[in-house]
Amino acid sequence: MDKVSKLSNLSNESTTTTIGRTDEDDMELLYPLPEKDYGGDRLALQHHLFKYIWRSNFSAPVVEKLNAGAKVLDFGCGTVSWLLDVSSQYPKSTFYGVDQPYLLRLSTPTIPSNVSVQYYDILSGLPFDDETFDFIYMRFMAGEIPEKQTERIINEFLRVLKVGGYLEIMDVETQ
Repeated sequence: MDKVSKLSNLSNESTTTTIGRTDEDDMELLYPLPEKDYGGDRLALQHHLFKYIWRSNFSAPVVEKLNAGAKVLDFGCGTVSWLLDVSSQYPKSTFYGVDQPYLLRLSTPTIPSNVSVQYYDILSGLPFDDETFDFIYMRFMAGEIPEKQTERIINEFLRVLKVGGYLEIMDVETQ
């Protein structure tokens, strides 16, 4: 069932939107672990652990852009741990997170005014104009995206990435 619905949020100044399919049967393809294994606490801990290991939230040379005020997309934002962290570090920038509606149930944090979260079918294309973002970030999604969709998703990233922008894909090797 296709639908677009505005979801309530704890912040009066930011938005959370659901776009596209929300059938839970579809989510099995993208999230192979049982729901109990996708707990928000585990994802938040994972975020902080990898930030500590890598000594940063990202490796792309975008600090100057972020300090000046950039548009950033977090593809597969999950429980928004990364978004909350970087949006507080770079308050002049605007951050957009997209992910499956399935993850909305795992976390409902207070969303800062410089963050907008959209939950929708991430395989149905990005709902943004061409050349919208200065920086696109994706972390730990390799096992979540069907292999046959990877090229199409990368092409969508390139479509919405500004000329001179940065795309960072951070993942672990799986065999």
